[in-house]
Amino acid sequence: MKLEFNKRSIISYLPFVVLAILFWASTILTKQNTHSKEIWMELIPPKDMVLLDSNLVRANLTLEGIGFNLLFISTFNKKKPLQIFLDKEEKYLSKEKIILQIKKKIFKHSLQVTDVIFPVTKIKLDHKITKTVPVDLKSIVGYEKNFGLKSSPEIIPGDIKITGPKSVVDTIKTWATQPLVIERAKQTINIVVKLKDPYKYTTLNLSEVNVNIPVENYSGKKLSIPVRIDGPQKERFEVFPSHVEVSVKVGLSKYDFVHPGDFAASVYLNEKMILNEKFPVSIVKKPSNVTIQYLNPDFVDVLPKLKK
Repeated sequence: MKLEFNKRSIISYLPFVVLAILFWASTILTKQNTHSKEIWMELIPPKDMVLLDSNLVRANLTLEGIGFNLLFISTFNKKKPLQIFLDKEEKYLSKEKIILQIKKKIFKHSLQVTDVIFPVTKIKLDHKITKTVPVDLKSIVGYEKNFGLKSSPEIIPGDIKITGPKSVVDTIKTWATQPLVIERAKQTINIVVKLKDPYKYTTLNLSEVNVNIPVENYSGKKLSIPVRIDGPQKERFEVFPSHVEVSVKVGLSKYDFVHPGDFAASVYLNEKMILNEKFPVSIVKKPSNVTIQYLNPDFVDVLPKLKK
């Protein structure tokens, strides 16, 4: 019986408790209050400018108003921040500008922004430009025996557009791909290669390019090349033998187009060299599409010219 009496007592007093709470809440919510609120701001530069700093800034507001109105102001969180539109010539972010932007978002005239605290004051803006630069293929290609490069790799497209602050974009001459490593190639390669990631505050119009690396069979070829003398005393001496045999590997598509005149072999003399020794022969000119295998001989004698 005692338990039932307590339940009935609680139930009978409950409406009075609810009324008291409602009265207290209405008193608080209809009273002038000061409220501190953390918000996020997004700094938006003009379309032809770039902000050289973080565009998301956290700030702390102090508001005054009727408590009921304070409940319904925007949250301005990180996903939906307060947008602050910057002017082209603006160098400092002022408290007054932020307050003005907030007032535009708060439609209740009974609310007042009395203060705002934020860490960023200086604004770093730069002109936004777009520049076209060639793509630089970074590759290491190894070939199967008797195979090699037929012609220069083709990059499609060969140029990309980079957009960003003028101070950064002006320094960029080419844009590299991510490293491409291929081993034991024996047929033409077609592959998609990623571009290097853009720098901070910059964007690329592409993230990857197509690369074509032509590969063909290579065959050996031997050529007889005259040996010349270079150096301050070259007119006084001659070499023996006067020619060396050069063994090269060349692609089949260019085999018939490689001639002795495409090469130059040289021995360099200076005053300190001992003439009774043999001198090494160097290939100082060759076509880019051939590979030197060996010279025969690779050392020659240097003799004084006989007087006629």
